[in-house]
Amino acid sequence: MSVKVDGVVEIPKHQWYQVLDHLTRIDELLEVLIKQINYTNTLLARLLGLPPVAPVVPEFPTRLVALPYRVRLVYTKTFVVGDEKFIDIPLMHDILILTADSDILIAEKPEAPGFLLVAGTYMIISRSEVFTTLYVRSSIGSANVYMAFFEVGE
Repeated sequence: MSVKVDGVVEIPKHQWYQVLDHLTRIDELLEVLIKQINYTNTLLARLLGLPPVAPVVPEFPTRLVALPYRVRLVYTKTFVVGDEKFIDIPLMHDILILTADSDILIAEKPEAPGFLLVAGTYMIISRSEVFTTLYVRSSIGSANVYMAFFEVGE
């Protein structure tokens, strides 16, 4: 016994994997057909002497909006941390952006286990009255930690 799909393609019993093969082939044929239609439209436009149609570019608003605050880079710092103990980073400015070239652990207290910041990702921390110091150490070996401190003002 076999099953017919669209009345054209016959699929033998216990060989349903052939459905995927037929759908892939149909997809390839549709791609070729679309390319041929596009080429035919281009040739017809040349025959009729029509200029080529440029793609439509959306218009963006030209009005600028000023934010009520300004962010200013105060300084950047790079240092190396090991996996033996946490190094404390005081949050003296409004915003800290932190990234590392190897996995690092970040904790709120030195006795806390911390959470993992994967190498190459970054974290943005804003200073608060409760959270004033950050503790950082490498998860394995040593890691270069890159920081940028910013101030927010009006």
